[in-house]
Amino acid sequence: MPSRRWRRLRRVQAWKVVYTCVLLYATKVSSLEAWPNWMIHYFAYGSNLSRSQMQDRCPGSRISRSGCLEGYRIDFTRFSSGWSGGVADVVKSEGAEVWGVVYEITDSDLKKLDKYEGYPHVYTRFQTTIRTGDAEKEGVWTYTVREKAGFIPPNQNYLGILKNACVEYKFPDSYWQLLNKVEVAVG
Repeated sequence: MPSRRWRRLRRVQAWKVVYTCVLLYATKVSSLEAWPNWMIHYFAYGSNLSRSQMQDRCPGSRISRSGCLEGYRIDFTRFSSGWSGGVADVVKSEGAEVWGVVYEITDSDLKKLDKYEGYPHVYTRFQTTIRTGDAEKEGVWTYTVREKAGFIPPNQNYLGILKNACVEYKFPDSYWQLLNKVEVAVG
């Protein structure tokens, strides 16, 4: 049977291993560069640009950076009774771009988003590349409407979320001007 001193030494060594693991984990979590390696990335371009809405829907989410989806345009192709008007969609369009925010979310958050977005029946999601400044982020999830209608005017409050995001996240002025030309629902 090992001596008391030997058992004590083994406990101390075990605690050193645990302490080292905790430190390594804490370093990884606090490092912004480490987050993308184990978080899911999601590109928001509609009402999920609202920080408060995203915190309600996905408490584990945090904003990573703003960016744009190239080769798509923003459109409003689905009526939402909750918003009493059209809601945002991305539609393929060469030379166009949609501005938004890349969130870092958990797997649980993605499942919650799927529910809110009506995935896979109302919206479908796909992985894409988002341009963020001088870099590109690959493998970012975003949603698109499955059955697109023609243009459905959004209500003023909904469109206001997108316009406010232009200012808050410093999207290009041209994108704000584009949104400013969008016809809004009356009533």
